[in-house]
Amino acid sequence: MYAPSQVRAKVADGTEITVTEDTDYPFKETVTLTVTTPRRVTFPLCLRIPGWCADPRLTVAGRRVDVPGGPRFFKVTREWRDGDRVTLRLPQRTTVRTWDDNHGSVSVDHGPLTYSLKIGERYERFAGTEDFPELSVHPTTPWNVGLAPDPLRGLRFTADEGPLAANPFTHEGSPVRIATSARRIEEWVADDQRVVAPLQDSPARSTAPPEPVTLIPMGAARLRITAFPTASPGGRAWTAEPPYRRIRNKHSGKVLGVDGMSLDAGGRVVQFDNTGTADHAWQLPPVGGGWFLIRNGNSGKIIGAEGRSTANSARIVQFEDDGSGDHLWQLVDRGEGWSLILGRHSGKVLGVDGMSTANSAQVVQFEDNGTDDHLWRLL
Repeated sequence: MYAPSQVRAKVADGTEITVTEDTDYPFKETVTLTVTTPRRVTFPLCLRIPGWCADPRLTVAGRRVDVPGGPRFFKVTREWRDGDRVTLRLPQRTTVRTWDDNHGSVSVDHGPLTYSLKIGERYERFAGTEDFPELSVHPTTPWNVGLAPDPLRGLRFTADEGPLAANPFTHEGSPVRIATSARRIEEWVADDQRVVAPLQDSPARSTAPPEPVTLIPMGAARLRITAFPTASPGGRAWTAEPPYRRIRNKHSGKVLGVDGMSLDAGGRVVQFDNTGTADHAWQLPPVGGGWFLIRNGNSGKIIGAEGRSTANSARIVQFEDDGSGDHLWQLVDRGEGWSLILGRHSGKVLGVDGMSTANSAQVVQFEDNGTDDHLWRLL
């Protein structure tokens, strides 16, 4: 890492030297190191050449030194004099990475920084004190956009002149930005708790007109869209996602979640206070005949009885969707917004073990016996 700093160290025969670093990296390209020493002294100075930099430029005491591209550490060993200066320039360029394992989404880098969509931010205090508030951040501008299928052609990087702001990692303080255009993808939505739907394959079909957007360093954004789908009128039609819902138990008042926010197959399905975490968000994608899956918004896995059991009190856990009928459910209306959640494989309904009202109590299946812990409401 390069940053403005000063280091004192003993080198060679114990001579104490100082190396002063002046730089606006990572926003600018140049790093200057100045050596202060009471006498001539020989020691090695190692410089990090990052992997994104293919053509570094180095001068040592006014002389050009050839340096290969990164990633590497480049060692400068010489007899140093007081006031010797090392100037390392790391030319930055704008690049695009494609994430094949994330539906062909793309991310945008300039030099060492990855960029995110600049989304308008509205802060709302929900707890804490005036001195130490707890704040939620809400978007005030669209976020569900896709870049052009060949996004690199439309990216325009600009940087401000002059000194950096006291905090450059804010909307207002960032001295760098990338302008481009994007199309809105109407099928890309978030639920009422603002959990964003997973990406689908790029390019997405969008007939919305291109509109200008700004990208800023990811560290300057509190709300972040960083892996972008691409979008074009001739792209693939996205399937509108079922809404994300919380599922509240009538008896306990708690919502369905996954223990420890686990991503693993076999993660326990439990009840918990509605804290707004992603594992409390669920989709109910229909599969026909009034049956649906129950898919977790955090893990992407679906729920079913452990070991495909048909027994009372069998634990409910999350699984990969294997297409079997063992993981299908149906809502059975019981009035006033409350429903049973009936499993097709077992014929039993979801409930809470022992009718517990505690956080992290296990969700199980059981014959419907009319107790309130078998009733659920979609929020």
